[in-house]
Amino acid sequence: MLAYYLLLGVPLLSAVLFRLSGRKTLARKRVNPTLIVFFSIFFLLIALRNYRIGSDTLGYKLEFERIGGLGLNNLFVGAEREFGFLVLTKLISFISPSFRLYLIVMSLLTVVPLAWYYQEESEYPLLTIALFVAVAPFSMYFSGIRQILAMSLGVIAWRMAKNRKLIWFLVIVFLAVMFHVSAFVLLLMYPLYRVRITSRWLFLVVPAIALIYIFNKPIFNFLAEFLWKDYSGIESTGAFTVLMLLILFAVYSYVVPQAALLDGDTIALRNSLLFSIALQCFAPIHPLAMRLNYYYLLFIPILIPKIAVRSKPGLRKLVTVSVLVMMVGFAAYFIYNGYNGKDVLRIFPYILLGTY
Repeated sequence: MLAYYLLLGVPLLSAVLFRLSGRKTLARKRVNPTLIVFFSIFFLLIALRNYRIGSDTLGYKLEFERIGGLGLNNLFVGAEREFGFLVLTKLISFISPSFRLYLIVMSLLTVVPLAWYYQEESEYPLLTIALFVAVAPFSMYFSGIRQILAMSLGVIAWRMAKNRKLIWFLVIVFLAVMFHVSAFVLLLMYPLYRVRITSRWLFLVVPAIALIYIFNKPIFNFLAEFLWKDYSGIESTGAFTVLMLLILFAVYSYVVPQAALLDGDTIALRNSLLFSIALQCFAPIHPLAMRLNYYYLLFIPILIPKIAVRSKPGLRKLVTVSVLVMMVGFAAYFIYNGYNGKDVLRIFPYILLGTY
């Protein structure tokens, strides 16, 4: 756990030292050293991990070696989808047969877009970090390379939606699907960014989500059989905890903020949270649903700090306490989970490097 203690502790120390210096950001731009330190360490942990870290890492090592040995005329033989991953892997193998280089390149492609977005948008860096390691799909960065690549493109797609660049948005989503077919859910980002779901809409939204949960099995069966050829039916997961947490975040996001302070970005992020809840309604019946939700869970570490900053005057003391509780609570949960969690993706304890 030492590596993960450093991942959380060094950014905290940098935040304290920078606060003591009397400055909040570097230069004229909103460059926060806390997030720079965090993502620098995060990148190193992913890029320099042993292939035993991450349940899929060894599989990707074998796949990299297999693709590296294929001729260009055989590259797509037997492949039905996700051609972008094959092409990218082959391009890296042209440079070097080193799997370490492969991990470094993939780490850059997956960490940099997220780090850039968080750096620009976070209004409470320490809270963002705590939410990222405990709520967002942190562990996936050490294992599922194909989907993390698609998720990184999802962050870029969100920016395209924000800037109303529909053509570029569609291009980015198409590329994401070429890495992981589950990225089709990114198509909903554009309308989610355009609509303004205020408190007045909740009398429609809440019953709709309730109906999705009640009829989650037939709805998911219909969608899954259409989208996944290898779909094998309902698999009970018992994954209710995240659903409850997302609902609490939604209540927080509608009760806490002062309506006049909400900008378009914050409303769009809150819309994405509602959609995330709808997706999570399917998670208790099949793990594929959780995979679909990973794309939207990445935005919660930005949404909750924005809500806290825009709180109603009468709630500001309570919100300050809530921010401290969330920072300490989610960081503690991450550490506790490292010792006592299921560790499905096998990222604990961290192992550095390897002979390959």
